[in-house]
Amino acid sequence: METDTSILSLRDVQYRWPGRASFALEIPDFQLALSESVLLLGESGSGKLTLLSLICGTIIADLGTVKVAGTDIASLLARKRDRFRAEHIGLIFQQFNLLPYASVLDNILLLRFAPPSRPPTRAQGRDELHAWILDQVSVGYVTDCATMIETLTDAGFDIPRAGKAYLTAQDPDTGERWRLKGDIFHEDWQVDTAEREAERGTGHDQAGLRRLDGIPIGELQDRFEKHCDHRASYNRERYPHLSATEQELADDLAL
Repeated sequence: METDTSILSLRDVQYRWPGRASFALEIPDFQLALSESVLLLGESGSGKLTLLSLICGTIIADLGTVKVAGTDIASLLARKRDRFRAEHIGLIFQQFNLLPYASVLDNILLLRFAPPSRPPTRAQGRDELHAWILDQVSVGYVTDCATMIETLTDAGFDIPRAGKAYLTAQDPDTGERWRLKGDIFHEDWQVDTAEREAERGTGHDQAGLRRLDGIPIGELQDRFEKHCDHRASYNRERYPHLSATEQELADDLAL
């Protein structure tokens, strides 16, 4: 039975993997108190990883409720579950999930960029949303005001107002709103087709159906390098720089 001291609560939980009629996980009642430790044992295929996935919110129970720190995991949108997981849950997998192209030190220093314990300010939230929209423009998902609203809606935002020179995006979970202003938020804005044609090269089909195998490898490489440079520049401004000691360690490991 759930109590005020429960950090984890599962009630009447049922889950069945799609296409696996022979397996079903059922948990009538499980409570874990704050600071309590539990060892979970079971044979391979008995549902240990399934249970952990339900607790983390990477999968959602077919029936029942899963609460972590009083929060019903199923009540959160996917992006909210991701943030909640990053801020409240730690996992050590059977296989190490490290970035294979990064050094040992770089993998460790990634912890410096973990989500903060405080929610972002309104200004930070607006800047993050604006940067995400620019990313959608850069890859061609957003080409005008209509596709911008559609993309924001698909991502889970509400659009309570759309003026002639701005959009208002609202987080349906928190009710927080951001008014987005700028040239790309004007109702008659659309991607400059001539500029996009020049970027992609002459002969690009206007329907956007050109396959990558029809583009010269040199042009693809140039595009990729430009995109990497753009993202690197953005991230250098967004994230803190390494201290002198951290940079020295990174240089030593790179040798």
